[in-house]
Amino acid sequence: MVGSFHVIKPGKITPDIYYKVYVTETDFYFIKMGGQFHNRYAYEKQLPDLLEFLFLPLFKKAERKQAALEAEYDLLINNNQTSDLLKSKHNFSISGQVIHEVIIDSKPTLHTAFHDNGTISFMLTNGKKHKFIIPKTTSRISVRHTLQESQPILSIKEL
Repeated sequence: MVGSFHVIKPGKITPDIYYKVYVTETDFYFIKMGGQFHNRYAYEKQLPDLLEFLFLPLFKKAERKQAALEAEYDLLINNNQTSDLLKSKHNFSISGQVIHEVIIDSKPTLHTAFHDNGTISFMLTNGKKHKFIIPKTTSRISVRHTLQESQPILSIKEL
């Protein structure tokens, strides 16, 4: 069974990357779905009202494109055709065996001006850490549920 949730990889000097994380019994696939203005909620909070109005048609078009892309990626993941997806520059995977612990922190971040649901960190056995922001449109409860359902032996810590 494949579960999924969305996260944001904050960029310090580059635009943010919006990922859909697919969780299988063995692996985590981080597939890029968009950038800085990944959904309507994101751009409504970051643009002044006048710019929001001017860019609305572009964002509606981008939403339709993103929905079609997500449906295509869902199909590829469910059919175990991940090799083509992982060839893209920002896409990557992490084996569940190298994840030591997952930490879900409920504190919102300054990066999004506190308009998020906290962070999720993947602590790897080699000492590396992959930290992401949980967007406002994704609940921490659903993230935890997806992780527990797809990878029941994974150590999850909530702060």
